[in-house]
This record gives sequence, structure tokens and C-alpha cells, in this order.
Amino acid sequence: MKRCLISCVLIACAALALRAEPYKADWASLDKRPVPQWWQEAKFGIFIHWGVYAVPAYAPIDEANVYAKYSEHYDNRMRSKNAAFTNFHARTYGDRVTYADFA
Repeated sequence: MKRCLISCVLIACAALALRAEPYKADWASLDKRPVPQWWQEAKFGIFIHWGVYAVPAYAPIDEANVYAKYSEHYDNRMRSKNAAFTNFHARTYGDRVTYADFA
């Protein structure tokens, strides 16, 4: 009986794996993902996580730029051509790497 149950579970898992679409590392693929129903029904909520914005891992250490220390503002600092951020980015990742490449 145990052997039959394990076989059925393995067959079901294999069938699900065969139906899966291959992963594509692009924005179009990510945009096709459905939004969870609970997200649509939520009246209020705050969702914080350690995300893509934290990957570059840079913030100034001087007290003059205390508000630039938040990693979630990295993309904004790059778009506004903030010298501290753009210099760090070019030196560390190169001129051709964009913020979207971290996703």
C-alpha cells in the first residue's frame, strides 16, 4: 500500500513538472504572473521585505548624507545622477549594468 501511494505521488509530481513553463529572466515574464487574490481583496496592508533594491548594498557612511543611507532609494539616486551612487555603481558593477539587472 505504501509503495502504491509513493508511486502515485511521484507520478503526480512528474505530471505537474511537465506542465510547468520554463523560467524566463525578463520583465515580460514577471508581468504575466497573476496577483494573489488576497492582495486584491486587502483593504489595508504594509508589506516590507528585503528585496531587489537591497542588492547593490551601498549607502554613504558620512553624516552629511544620512538620508541617503536607505538602500530602497538606490534606484532613485541612480536616476538622479547622484555622484556618490553613480561612482560606486560604475566602479563596482561597471557602466553597462543597470539597476534592473539585479532583479
